[in-house]
Amino acid sequence: MNNKIRFLNPALTVAIIGLVLGIDCKINAISIDDNNRQKENSSAVAQNLNCPSLDEALVPVRHPVRASLNRKFRAEGRYGEINNVVRLGNYGAAYWWTRSSATPVAIQFKGNGLGRAVAVSSVLDVLQSWGASANTARCINQLLAESGI
Repeated sequence: MNNKIRFLNPALTVAIIGLVLGIDCKINAISIDDNNRQKENSSAVAQNLNCPSLDEALVPVRHPVRASLNRKFRAEGRYGEINNVVRLGNYGAAYWWTRSSATPVAIQFKGNGLGRAVAVSSVLDVLQSWGASANTARCINQLLAESGI
């Protein structure tokens, strides 16, 4: 009986490891496939959206909202400068640049000035939570990506 247990333990261990590795490989393959599909879908969405050109959406360098954003983030103790501000209607996005990073910033405009802004990794989600339509948020996200880091 003891010999059977010794034989079963290595065999069972190998079977379990094989099962786990097989599942892990399948999960990784699914993840890669899902990532590829998401990239293809986002490209198709961007092409299907009726977004303005980057030139049309860029806020001029001397626009007062840039100064407001710089003041806001510096008052919060952040060092850096706002750049690449894009606007579509009452919503927009930009990058908060520092020596080592460029953090996306979601922006809600109030008239020609700043309503609110938050540095966040998901500009798309924040803009939609503030009331931007899905298409507007996607366009802004696409325009920000086009503006470059």
